[in-house]
Formats: sequence, structure tokens, C-alpha cells
Amino acid sequence: MYYYYYWLVSVGLLTPLSPCVQMKSKENEISELKSRFLRHRQILMANYQDAEAEIKRMDEIHHESVSRVLQVSHFLGVVFFLLLFSVMAYA
Repeated sequence: MYYYYYWLVSVGLLTPLSPCVQMKSKENEISELKSRFLRHRQILMANYQDAEAEIKRMDEIHHESVSRVLQVSHFLGVVFFLLLFSVMAYA
């Protein structure tokens, strides 16, 4: 950005800025970079929190699914045992 300034001054399209104005320009640029950094940091933290919530939700779904499968398999085992026992009792 500063090389454009120096080029414009060298060809006479712009008058040189005083050191005070240059310092303010640099301070403005630094403050702009700080605000961008803080904004990007805030966005990244929000994305991180959303991802953590999604992982927790998926973990809960996984545990619920596993417990349901175990319940169904236990129920089917009991039903199979009862059917087998009843067939053997009538045989």
C-alpha cells in the first residue's frame, strides 16, 4: 500500500504527507487490523462452539441408538427362548 503512495509522490500526482499524517495512517491501519482480527476470532470461536454442540448431539444420538439396539436384541433373545421353550414343551 505504501509503495503506491511513494510512486504517486515521485510522479507528482500526490503531495508528500507529513510524518504525523503518516503515523496516523499507520495507526488507523493497525486499528483496522486489530478489529479484523477480533472479528475473525469471534467468528472462529462461534464456529468452534457450534461444532462442539454438534459433536455432543451426535454422541447422544449414538448412545441412544446403541441402547435401543441392545434392548431390542435382549427382547428378541427372550422371545426366541420362550418360543423355543414352548415348542419343546409341546413336542
